[in-house]
Amino acid sequence: MAPNIILLGPAGAGKSTQVDQLVTHQNYHPISLGQFLRSEQFLRSTLGARVTRLLNTGLLIDDFTANTTLFTIIQQAPKDKPFVIEGFPRNAQQAEKLKKFTADNNISIDLILELNVSSELASNRIHDQAAREKSGQDDQFNDQINTQSNKIAIHNDTDEAIHNRLQSYNDEINSVREALNNWATYVVVDANKPREEITASLFDQLQQFNRKAEKSAADKTTFKTKFPRL
Repeated sequence: MAPNIILLGPAGAGKSTQVDQLVTHQNYHPISLGQFLRSEQFLRSTLGARVTRLLNTGLLIDDFTANTTLFTIIQQAPKDKPFVIEGFPRNAQQAEKLKKFTADNNISIDLILELNVSSELASNRIHDQAAREKSGQDDQFNDQINTQSNKIAIHNDTDEAIHNRLQSYNDEINSVREALNNWATYVVVDANKPREEITASLFDQLQQFNRKAEKSAADKTTFKTKFPRL
């Protein structure tokens, strides 16, 4: 089966767009804490109300809630498909908890793809996306509201909120890289490009990983054939 993936990147990097491409063209199952929390906002649950208050100031949900919620989502994922986790972990503490959770539950995460984009471009994309959603011009977004991913429009697009979200990501990403770099194959992908080119880069990384995995499996088979146990 194809590798389980983590897709990292700041707001405005295009993570949701690229997850949709992996789901549509590579048969991946999407796992998104952000989309789950947005659905809670849409349902006006207690958790959803707290998320709204945090997002409106550009803050993030606490680690305990993020961890327990995401781990439950992972456990409920179908077993016959690879999955892609969108935008998690956000800090080193979450990364360590994820590593322990996967080890305890015999779950493998094989490939981590980080979308790297400038803060200026990310900010512009967030503003543009919010404007399209508010005006009803984003047909792709509107079509997705009723899909499995259950995307819900959240208009926390003030300059202060966007700055806080991007700054929070930039403050944490180096420690996340350090926590995950030797745990799984970690690749940084240039996301300062049109989304079609980003998709092509991600698919290329996926193909490279699969080729290496197949070669490694073949080498192990050859070794066992040459040196069978007595």
